[in-house]
Amino acid sequence: MPPENTQISKKSKHIKKNKTDVHEYTDEKKKEIEKEYAQIKNKNSLLETYEPKIQNVVSTVILKMKTKAGEEIDKLDLDNLAHTSQNCEYKKSRFPALIQRIKDPKSTALIFEAGKMVITGTKGQTEAEDAAKKFKKQIEKNNRITIEIGDIQTSNIVANSQLPYEVNLMKIHDDRSLQGSVSYDRSAFPGLIYKMQNPKLAALIFYSGKIVFTGAKNETQIKDAYCQLFNILKKHAQDKNNK
Repeated sequence: MPPENTQISKKSKHIKKNKTDVHEYTDEKKKEIEKEYAQIKNKNSLLETYEPKIQNVVSTVILKMKTKAGEEIDKLDLDNLAHTSQNCEYKKSRFPALIQRIKDPKSTALIFEAGKMVITGTKGQTEAEDAAKKFKKQIEKNNRITIEIGDIQTSNIVANSQLPYEVNLMKIHDDRSLQGSVSYDRSAFPGLIYKMQNPKLAALIFYSGKIVFTGAKNETQIKDAYCQLFNILKKHAQDKNNK
C-alpha cells in the first residue's frame, strides 16, 4: 500500500523540509523517539518478540552505464542479459523489466532498460546496498559494460509488530479522535486500516494485537508510529471474554 503523497503538514516540525528527503528526521527528534521507545519497552516489560521487525524493503537504484571505452549508454540489452544470466526471466510483452533473483542477500531485482533497478525482499538498507552491488556485477559481466551505482532510495518498508494485548477494533473505529483516519469493514478485511499522517504511513491493525506497517521510508518512522499506536491502542485493550 503506497503512501498517498509526500506533502508535509505545518505541524510536522520534526521532519526536515528539503528537496531530497522529506522523510528524514532531525537528530534531536530521533533521540526523542528512541527515548520514548525505550520507555515503552521498559514500562511494559516488552519482550523482543513484540518489537517491530522489518519484513521487506523496496529500494530504487539508478544505474549509470558506460562502455568499456567510457562512452555513456542509454539502454541496457535486456535480451542479452536474460540469455546470459542465471535465475532471471524476461518477457517484454508482459512486463517491461527483467526479473532477477539472488540468494545472498535473498532479494529480487526488477531491471529496466533505461537503467532503473527496483530491489525487493531485503531486510534493511545495508542488505539493499549489498544486493545492488551483486546485481551490478552480474550486469557488467554479461553486458561487458561498466556501471556506477547512484543513490539507493528506499521507497517502501513493510514491518510487523505485536502488542502484548488484544485490541477492540470496533472501539478504535468509533474513537472520535481518530475519525477520518481509520476504516474497518470486517466482511471485507479482518483488520482495521489506520492511515497515519505523521509519520506518513499506513498501519493494519488486527484484534490479536498484530500490526503491519507499510509505506514507511526509514526505521525511525516505524518506531515513531509504534510509539503512537501503542499508547492509542492500549486504551482499547480487548477483553478476552468479550471478543
